[in-house]
Amino acid sequence: MRLPRAITGALGAVLFLGTTVAPDSVAQEVHEATLVVGAGADPYPVALQLQDGQRASIRGDARALPAPQAEGLSLLELERSRMDQQACRAFFGPDAVCGPPVVPPPRLFAGVRVPRVFTTAAVAAVPGEPSSPAAETVGTAEASPPAEGGGRDLSWLQGIVLPDLPVHWNEKVVYYLEQMREGGSFHGALEGWYRRSGRWSAMVREVFRRHGLPEDLLWVAAIESSFGPTERSSAGAVGLWQFMPAGGRIYGLRQNRWIDERRNPERSTEAVALYFADLHKRFHSWDLALAGYNMGWAGLEKAVVKHGTNDYWTLVETENALPFGTTIYVAKALAVAVATRNPDRFGLTDATLDPPEPYDVVEVRGVERVAALARAARITPEAFKRLNPELLRDRTPPGEERWSVRVPAGAEEGFVERLAAAREQDQARAYTVRFGETLPDVAYRFRTTTARLRQMNGLGDRDGVRGGEVLDVPDVEPRDLEPADPKPLVVVPAETFVYPGRERVFYRTLAGDTLEAIAEAFGVTATDLVTWNTVDPEAYLAPGLVLQLFVPPSLDRATVLVFGEGDVLVFTAGSAELFEHLARQEGRERIVYVVTEGDTLETIARRFATTAGSLSRVNHFGRNTALSAGDEVVVWSAPEEARTYLREAGRAAASGRPEHRPDLPIVEPESDEPPEDFTAPLGDGIDAAVPPPGPPTAAEAPAGEGAAETPVATADGQPTAPVVASNAP
Repeated sequence: MRLPRAITGALGAVLFLGTTVAPDSVAQEVHEATLVVGAGADPYPVALQLQDGQRASIRGDARALPAPQAEGLSLLELERSRMDQQACRAFFGPDAVCGPPVVPPPRLFAGVRVPRVFTTAAVAAVPGEPSSPAAETVGTAEASPPAEGGGRDLSWLQGIVLPDLPVHWNEKVVYYLEQMREGGSFHGALEGWYRRSGRWSAMVREVFRRHGLPEDLLWVAAIESSFGPTERSSAGAVGLWQFMPAGGRIYGLRQNRWIDERRNPERSTEAVALYFADLHKRFHSWDLALAGYNMGWAGLEKAVVKHGTNDYWTLVETENALPFGTTIYVAKALAVAVATRNPDRFGLTDATLDPPEPYDVVEVRGVERVAALARAARITPEAFKRLNPELLRDRTPPGEERWSVRVPAGAEEGFVERLAAAREQDQARAYTVRFGETLPDVAYRFRTTTARLRQMNGLGDRDGVRGGEVLDVPDVEPRDLEPADPKPLVVVPAETFVYPGRERVFYRTLAGDTLEAIAEAFGVTATDLVTWNTVDPEAYLAPGLVLQLFVPPSLDRATVLVFGEGDVLVFTAGSAELFEHLARQEGRERIVYVVTEGDTLETIARRFATTAGSLSRVNHFGRNTALSAGDEVVVWSAPEEARTYLREAGRAAASGRPEHRPDLPIVEPESDEPPEDFTAPLGDGIDAAVPPPGPPTAAEAPAGEGAAETPVATADGQPTAPVVASNAP
């Protein structure tokens, strides 16, 4: 397998593979590397041993060579000696004093440059914890950054214990390390992260170990959330690992109004382990993986292509390649990982770690209130929610047959019995909200207030309820809702629909309703709803719109809130009766006025105590429209003026001449047929003494000639096609 090129030059390239640590001392380190001497040469493994910060030996294991010579040094020994010198210079620079036997240069760690031996991944075992399989992580050795001014003292790095993440000694990493020491500007933050890590460290390390990841990825949670499971950013990222909503859903973290599993430490840590593994599999570099975690892998991939390099540290120094936050993110994460591996060097020895909170997991059935669960667990509701931060409301989520909750260790015994007693003390019961029902409707039914229901169910002031949700309600006998007063207005198409075996009901829409949701609740289709009502399938459904539905017998009426025929006022769309009703709702009377000579919109408006703008709106013409004698104008008039006009029109009709109709010329008939009687009613329902008939109901559908035929129903009662008949007289 070809290894990637790291450093070119006379010595070729050095690629560090890992470090092991002797179990008896964290200061004893073995740095393993691969040395490539010359272009095209095979990789050559070497090792550097350090004891208490001083170099003990450099050893190269030569590749297989021919059998040794009879006299003198064998080819194997000669090659090993040469490679030892090459390895020494690769580790410590071309000016190092290297010779057989290899002798360490004087004051190895006293110089102004960070020792390049620290440019590899090291596994400094945490006492009491096994080493991670990620110890074999590959990292690239780079020349260490020069100290500014030549007087910078970095001797405190001597013998430092490294994390299991590859550390590149970029100037930013060194800067953060300096600032995290006692007296530095980031020391306070580091101490807080270190202390809070105690609660989650064991759990997170176990998950990462199981997934074969570097355990020091733990400190990403410090940078992201300061180890706060309920932390939420202004961008909407939530939890220990600050998952965005879409990212959380991709990795299986459920989010709804009742729960947010991004706040569940165990679930979110399992998810982030998968995410880290995916990022490393994509980029083959932990530096790039961490950068992708911060800015998104797609944006990082575009930056790599755009700027022609897949080296993170080159991108950091490239103009406009990465967001500023991403240019310091990896350095900060690496610095925290290094610092926490060396608590004595960073003033953390006196910090007391937050203890883990041991817990038992118990399973509850149905919906349970947090107050009852807390009493059963013998803790406060606040302590219960601290153990179960994924619960957004004061209850377990509805729609779940079983739900697991965490309780303090030892509280599992007797929990079920205590929970039953707590339920009785609550005097509450579960209620499934009907489709179309509002929180005030539920409060009325169960003789309480909306405020009390919100408190019982952990609902905010702006939270509503939807059909199918389960609420805790007072354990009282429910009552029926009072009939609506005034009756809701329903406007239906002019067609009449006949469905044998079905019942016509009416549904009043709520905020957030869609045709699809309504159709599903009532066992019909969205196309049916469009056919039965004058609605645009693509447009917004305003709350309060009343729709007619023809529901099948299989519908469970207990799951929906509907109106019957006698609970509503039904009008045909566009009918005179509808407009007359609407006018009366506004305190007006609708009349049809016949224009006489000299009338204008202004004079008509003054006569009927209205405005020219109202006449223009009602009749769909402009305010400057010229009127001619005989034109008909619909007027929403003041009631008294309308009655006066109708009395005058009635007297004129009784005398045989309409008062407000123009004089008609006398024309000799061209045939023997009698002339048309222009004083007779026009037959349009306006001048008739009796208003024209309204739309027939399903029961009054005409029969015989011209009537709609009854559809043939299938075996399950579904009609093969709707019957449509005109409502026009």
